[in-house]
Amino acid sequence: MAASQGPRTAVDADPDGAAGAVVHLAKSLLPVAAEVSVVMLRGDEAYTVAATGEVAWVLDGSQFRTGEGPCLQAAASAATVYAADLSAETRWPSWVRQGVDAGARSVLSLGLGIDDAVTGALNVYTTQPDAFPDDAIGLPHGLAGYAAAALKTIHRYDTQAAEVRHLQAAMMHRAVIEQAKGVIMGDRRCTADEAFAVLVKISQDSNRKLHDIAAALTRRAANTPHSLGKPVTTPVRRAGAAMTARRPTGQTPAPAAGTAPGSPPNAAVAPVKITTDVDQCGIAVIAVVGELVMDTADELLTAITAVLSAGPVTRVVVDLARVSFLDMAALSVLLRGRAAALHAGASFRAVRPQPLVRQVLHRTDTCLLLTAAPPGAEQALDLPGQGRMPPRTEVTAAVRAGASHHHLDLRA
Repeated sequence: MAASQGPRTAVDADPDGAAGAVVHLAKSLLPVAAEVSVVMLRGDEAYTVAATGEVAWVLDGSQFRTGEGPCLQAAASAATVYAADLSAETRWPSWVRQGVDAGARSVLSLGLGIDDAVTGALNVYTTQPDAFPDDAIGLPHGLAGYAAAALKTIHRYDTQAAEVRHLQAAMMHRAVIEQAKGVIMGDRRCTADEAFAVLVKISQDSNRKLHDIAAALTRRAANTPHSLGKPVTTPVRRAGAAMTARRPTGQTPAPAAGTAPGSPPNAAVAPVKITTDVDQCGIAVIAVVGELVMDTADELLTAITAVLSAGPVTRVVVDLARVSFLDMAALSVLLRGRAAALHAGASFRAVRPQPLVRQVLHRTDTCLLLTAAPPGAEQALDLPGQGRMPPRTEVTAAVRAGASHHHLDLRA
């Protein structure tokens, strides 16, 4: 029996103090000197939620260690278990001697049903034998209902806290993995699925967790250039199109237009243009023009951080209408920006992604997460003109109903 030999923390074990109030109320109302405790049993784990004194903690803990006793039996069966005289008790041989040594002579344990997987017990330990004849059990039974309600609150709190921890861990791991995929995609010029397959193979071959592999790869990418063993690739820019070409090993690419001879391939990445505006209602619109890739994505994160730091913001809108492409590094920045906005109490939405960008969002299962309108904002963020850039007055009206002024110029 896994056990906790004392309270976990005041908030964790009894978040609103209800269980503590029940046990102290029971002690004050009982006609005999007693120590009272409330125990929760979840699977093989049992722990004391609240108790009136050290004796109750000790008696509960000794049952957890031996795996038997009236408390555990009542919790497991959701029934009432009464031991009138522990000195003559034979049902729990491993625990009875410890109970007597601690000063208990009679024990009343009332099982508390919470749900199918979680139960509990209200325990009353007294120093006199036969402290609860049939006509004296009514009061503890009446208090058991309050104890059950307190345990339901605690169980609900524990469940929600665990879900939050799991979601936080999943989001953190996913962000690192997406960054690593971006590194591989930039190195190999491959798809997101192919990059993920590379990570999985490295994880399997090295017998290490996928997240650990991704974290190591992103750390290495932040400090030194690297190659993962595939042919080196370099971007090729042509007028009117954003394209990439695979360069076989040993060949030297022609410099891109506007790039000086001898410049590294990364010099061909065109800078992005980012403009921001925050109106009097706290709606921040960040418009991006260009490609969001590893070399430029941090500029977007800087812009998001700046608007969140500048003052109260209720909504962050990233306009992707003029973003021709984004890679996994940029996707990671969008996810980090969304997390920062939510942490600051603002909603976050990426709007008007072009077909290629939308395809990236769909393939990484982030389209709904990043582009879904927050509750009550579906119409307000439905920017018009998917195929053209609207006048700024249209943007203003679509982003915020009733706005009369906007400083953001989305036109080139």
